[in-house]
Amino acid sequence: MTLPQFNRLSEMEQIELFWEAVHIGERKEDKFVLICRQIEDFYIEYRIDPNNEMYVDVKVFRDTTLIEPYLEQVEVDILSAF
Repeated sequence: MTLPQFNRLSEMEQIELFWEAVHIGERKEDKFVLICRQIEDFYIEYRIDPNNEMYVDVKVFRDTTLIEPYLEQVEVDILSAF
């Protein structure tokens, strides 16, 4: 799926596809939980309010520098054991 195809989907279709995509990471920012997933060559980040489990904001991007906060969670020691 391409980014333009994703953008043409309904909001519900986008959300369903998001939950099926490759999980990149999850992090907290202020009072929100941010979840990032990857589809093909782009990323989707949902900002969720944990108090009511509703999403507040969605960001769709290709810039890999925006996934750096998620990469900080990867434990390099575990990876070097392989």
